[in-house]
Order: sequence, then C-alpha cells, then structure tokens
Amino acid sequence: MSDAIDSVTGLDIGVLESQLNRWLADWDDPERRDAAAYLSELSAILAADTANSNQRPENLSRQMNANEAIRSRAVLASTAKDLLDSLNLLNPPSKALALHQESQEHLSCNLASLKFVFNLPD
Repeated sequence: MSDAIDSVTGLDIGVLESQLNRWLADWDDPERRDAAAYLSELSAILAADTANSNQRPENLSRQMNANEAIRSRAVLASTAKDLLDSLNLLNPPSKALALHQESQEHLSCNLASLKFVFNLPD
C-alpha cells in the first residue's frame, strides 16, 4: 500500500496522511455550516418556547386580580408570537424544510392554545 501511494502521489504515506489531516482540519462544508447555524437558532427558539410553555400552568394556578391576569397572560401570548415570528425569519437549509414546517406548526398551535385558554383576542 505504501509503495502504491508513493508511486501514484510521489509522497510517503506519512507525509500524505499529515497533509490529508491538515486539509480535513481546514475543510469547510457550506451545507453543514448552514445546517449547524440553522439548528442552533432553532434550538434557541424551541428552548424559549419550552420555558414560555412551562409558565402557563403556573400562571393558571396563581391568584391574580383581573388586570394582573390579563397582563400576565398577554405576555405569554406575546412571547409565543415573537418566537413564531423569529422562526419565520429563519432561512432553513433545504434538508431541514420539513423540520422547519413542523416547528412552525408547533409554535402556531402553542400560540392558538394560549389565546384559547386565556380567552385572548387574535
């Protein structure tokens, strides 16, 4: 194998391996880079959505007067809408279109649920 590599490339196998490792370390795959950036942004949005959703049961069980309840619940709905808007601004890579659509549906359902449960206007 060493002789064949030397014959074809003119390089010793150790030199070829070293150059290959250096090339791989510097290699930038635009498709992977774009997917990683998208998934990072999507993860942040979904984590914020989870935090917002976790506040709903607490909000329902907390004793508040009408004005406090309206303000508090409107904040949850507003946050849900902001998260959906943020998601809609993302530009998913082609291989993540189905994931993006599922995320849009999930956040849309969460927003609709908040508006329904809290009887908030559209």
